[in-house]
Amino acid sequence: MKTNNDIITHKFGGSSLASTDCYQRLLNNVKSMGANDWIIVSASGKTTNSLKSLYDLAGSFNEQALRMLEELKQYHQKLIKALTSEHQKSLLNALEQDLIELKEKVEQSHHQKPHTDEFLYYGEVWSARLLTAFLSEQQFAVTFINAADILVLKGECVDIEASLQNLTSSQLMQQQGLKVVTGYIAADVEGNICTLGRNGSDYSASLFARLTHAQRVQFWTDVNGVYSADPGRVDNAQLLPFLNWNVAHCLAKAGSPILHHKTLQPLAEVDCDVVVRSSFHPEQQGTRVMKSFRDELPLLSTAMGFGLVHQPDLAVEPLHLAFELTPSLKLIYPEYVECYENAKHSIARVNLVMVCNSHQKTAELIEQQKIHKLFHLHLNAQVELIVTNSSISQKQIKNIHDTLLEEHACLGYDVLDFVV
Repeated sequence: MKTNNDIITHKFGGSSLASTDCYQRLLNNVKSMGANDWIIVSASGKTTNSLKSLYDLAGSFNEQALRMLEELKQYHQKLIKALTSEHQKSLLNALEQDLIELKEKVEQSHHQKPHTDEFLYYGEVWSARLLTAFLSEQQFAVTFINAADILVLKGECVDIEASLQNLTSSQLMQQQGLKVVTGYIAADVEGNICTLGRNGSDYSASLFARLTHAQRVQFWTDVNGVYSADPGRVDNAQLLPFLNWNVAHCLAKAGSPILHHKTLQPLAEVDCDVVVRSSFHPEQQGTRVMKSFRDELPLLSTAMGFGLVHQPDLAVEPLHLAFELTPSLKLIYPEYVECYENAKHSIARVNLVMVCNSHQKTAELIEQQKIHKLFHLHLNAQVELIVTNSSISQKQIKNIHDTLLEEHACLGYDVLDFVV
């Protein structure tokens, strides 16, 4: 392991922690990390989904709930037994105690159903606890950190100053060794454990990068980086080695599954690069988001299910607001639409098409594909956003993407020209 005084924070998602093979693969990544780097983890595999399903059953304890608890137990016991020896007994005991608590919460919920956070936070605790023990048995100096001891949530935003005070008081920055941190988790001002919402672990990683003054935050995922289009829908989508910060910010706000809109917020005013890489192909360098880089490569992104609200006097929470089209027309992120779906508000579901670095008239390109344009916004000099009530097919996406690449090639550009 290299010794590096400059901290990098690393975030590993659930797919990177889903099996014993994944943990072994992660171990190879850790061997190339700095001695004092921070590792933020999501819950292993589909654990969060299972805990959410268990919460949905709360108040009606039955065989399905018992079966779900048993499946969680078997899955996590299997990981613990395969990956640890010295810490195995203590991990199994802690897991058993947590499952007893969960069972009691389910049984007691018919009196008063607890908040969903009281179920969901266990997943990150289990994965962080296991990874800490696993790395310790591989002779790494490593410390487990429950993010609820550091991050303070006020309303829907993390209080940076209060969180920094907690980090300073903990003296963790003076401790040598890796830090393994629960993603997704924080505490409110009263000390109650709460979660950070969709893609909360990515948000956690950026927050800890900000708090530790990290030189870089690295998101290890199941994709190789950011592509010129969704590679699952466009077979000739090209991996982008670099991405301009402002473009990435627009991409996140426009519903990118790779960069969530909350992820970049803590880093907007600090000097910290963002890297998206694959934990399955660590030899690839992925995509680096840089404030000093101006890219010219075309990029196409689509997102479904945003809420278009038409209400002049409607107060929208800042974290819920994607874009303000006019003073009375606002776009709400899909996960918050239900907060505004009532008789008082006129709201419609719409889809977004984001085009970056187009060298022709984007509106005409969209119209050629028979996509009905409701609104057309220029977010900045490079990025245009189309709001539509049309469904968007895979064929339409591929046609737009291919046109963007063709015009780009006609201008004499090549992807490799931008690798610096």
